[in-house]
Amino acid sequence: AYCVKEARGKYLANCDNDDYWHNENKLNIQVEFLENNKDIGVCHTYYRNAGLRRTCEMKIDNSRINEPLYIAIANLRNFECCNSSILYRAELIDQHINLDDYIKYRFVLQDWNTWVILAYYTKFHCIPISTTTVAIHNTSITRNTDYNTLENRLIKQESTSIYINEKFPEAILYSKNLYEIYINKMLLNLCYVKYDHKKAKEISLRLNMLGFSNIKTVFSKYFVLFYNFCIFKNFRAFLKRG
Repeated sequence: AYCVKEARGKYLANCDNDDYWHNENKLNIQVEFLENNKDIGVCHTYYRNAGLRRTCEMKIDNSRINEPLYIAIANLRNFECCNSSILYRAELIDQHINLDDYIKYRFVLQDWNTWVILAYYTKFHCIPISTTTVAIHNTSITRNTDYNTLENRLIKQESTSIYINEKFPEAILYSKNLYEIYINKMLLNLCYVKYDHKKAKEISLRLNMLGFSNIKTVFSKYFVLFYNFCIFKNFRAFLKRG
């Protein structure tokens, strides 16, 4: 937020510290697109994911979104975007994003809430050209492999959800209980990635006490079901990436 406040120019782009732009024409392509499409306020592109054993091309299809975009983004439904591939119209940031709030509340992540707010006021467009490589490092602020680190990050992000809920109560449901469920669901997902049955049983018990149950909490009770589901989910994710 501090850097954005100091930025000057017609457009704003960022590149996270574990990403890079592999297409030298990235900015030229996006600036030309926005210059020729005045009704579009934000454009992004295809990208590569290099955080695995092999680099995979990620082609984004947001055509399944059948609701207002800001609601889809708020709930992460059928919306995909690579933050480092985005180009914003700076005037939209100036008009609709209160950067002083971002600084005041010390938001850990600032991309998601920015997308939600801007999507309420303008259109997004994905240019079908690959420009950005993400996840050079396997771990980062959004790619945790440690339970405590992930839980602490999600706890810090709660203020962001509260902020968006207050701005757009019709877009995102927020309650303390729902957020606790969200945190533990994310932790349970990590258990399945790490094949950690013991931790999965512990977190599933927490979720049950919060009044939540799904196939993962049920399978976590039984080692054989848990382990086979881990294999299935991770193999399917591998095929999807490749």
